[in-house]
Amino acid sequence: MDLAKSHPDFYSEEDCYSSEQTVACHSTCKTCEGTEIDQCTTCSEELMLVDGRCVKIDEEEKNKEKQLEKNKEVNKDENKEENKEENKKEKKEDDEDIIENFWDIFT
Repeated sequence: MDLAKSHPDFYSEEDCYSSEQTVACHSTCKTCEGTEIDQCTTCSEELMLVDGRCVKIDEEEKNKEKQLEKNKEVNKDENKEENKEENKKEKKEDDEDIIENFWDIFT
């Protein structure tokens, strides 16, 4: 029986070391990529994943972290829209310059 497939607290070293051994994750990890404290990939509900580590935070802090992540996504989307508009404006200005130069050549 492969513990890595049947139990989330274990991972298989097969990919890393071409071995069939199964090794326990760090005790704070739910799932992991290795045995070290900063190799967690998921955490249990009461912990939060921060830079590969599962850390305990209070509910208020957890909500703040989630809101920060949400705000980052919103800002990223807003920046994309701003960049699109800016690119359209630049393209329009470039097109106008081309047309002006074209007419200058023939007049």
